Amino acid sequence: MIGHHQSRMRRRLVPTPAVALALALVTWWVPSPVTMASPERFLDAFTTEDWTVAGGLPQSNVRNVVAGPDGYLWVTTPRNLCRFDGTRFEEVPTPPGFDPASSPLVAASFAPDGALWLHGYRKIWRFLDGHWESLADAFFKEHPNDYEDVVRLLHRPDGSTWWLLRGGVARWQAGRALQEWMEPSMPPAVKWFSDMIIDSLGTVWLARWNGLARVLGDGVVPVPLEGILDDRAFGLRFAPRQAGGIWLYAPTGLFVLDGANIQRVAPFPNAPRVERILETADGAVWVAGDAGVHRWQDGRWSFLQPGQVPSVTRFTTLEQSASGALWLGGDGGLVCLRPRGYRRIEVPGTDSFEARSPAAAWSNGRDELLIGIHDRISRLNASGGHVDLLDTVPGANQPGTSVISALARDEHGTLWVGTGNEQ
Repeated sequence: MIGHHQSRMRRRLVPTPAVALALALVTWWVPSPVTMASPERFLDAFTTEDWTVAGGLPQSNVRNVVAGPDGYLWVTTPRNLCRFDGTRFEEVPTPPGFDPASSPLVAASFAPDGALWLHGYRKIWRFLDGHWESLADAFFKEHPNDYEDVVRLLHRPDGSTWWLLRGGVARWQAGRALQEWMEPSMPPAVKWFSDMIIDSLGTVWLARWNGLARVLGDGVVPVPLEGILDDRAFGLRFAPRQAGGIWLYAPTGLFVLDGANIQRVAPFPNAPRVERILETADGAVWVAGDAGVHRWQDGRWSFLQPGQVPSVTRFTTLEQSASGALWLGGDGGLVCLRPRGYRRIEVPGTDSFEARSPAAAWSNGRDELLIGIHDRISRLNASGGHVDLLDTVPGANQPGTSVISALARDEHGTLWVGTGNEQ
């Protein structure tokens, strides 16, 4: 955690547990013809809220949004890194020597060990044990080519972090770059990378300017796409797929990449330039870019056009928080889409986090819900929506101690409270 900011939480409750837990499986067949839902019907399903510089955002150009393990949404702009709790933005000190003119910020990310990583075009930093460290200075001195701007970082459970650059890819672990595949050692057709993903088998897939490639052994090998993608293959984007495999966007449509097999799921309506795709918990696939935001679900596309959210005309990032809200960043600020039917309920004594759910909840079967947040136990009357504080757990929620993680009542009516370390 950077600084000494007190943890604060907002909790969002869905109408029924079934709604919160339901996952829609993505099918492989394509209805014919593909239908388009109107933008008005698209917005009917959501409430929208946006934040600009006037609302506290430090800079209007949002490059990336990520839900952190601390419950905050971490928002990256070219000049700033900030944490957002759903209400206000808190700027986080950037690394020493950071120069937005020479290497503006691109994105923040979190490794499995909880370390915060931050990268700019030609800089990579890590925040661990209370301080920033610059990791890539020697690497960029060795590789001064303009093609080596950093595009994306991916963190693996084995502790390695993969760096995608315009002109290559490197694997970093234990304080050094263990392997690298860089220009000019790669085939001439393999360069100018735009995205990277690692599938469940550990295969590293790369989106390049004119197709796909993957890392095999000591080399980067092009993947033939004849008959699958035409010459409009520029701008490929990846996303993990819940049902297995990888979602692949191309100007010719939406595809599933599963091992060596590529299958088209749906043609794309107008082939815009796309910056990010994402599958949400309900199985919908969202595509964001220059032409607004498109969603593929139930065999049809629906779309949010530029201008329907006045603050943003070009979208660059997508993220879904634990509450089910979808966060979109772009050239004018930050936008939140929430499914209609969700209701925000404030819990006494706590501020809120957007990215995390209550630590514990238990229904007593009398139209009431007991909620554990940090050291507080509150009771929600489901029909009236009223929340009152019942009790606090002594010693919980102090530095180095545990927080409430489970609630249960036994057959004698005794309430049992479990605690655990907060991540």
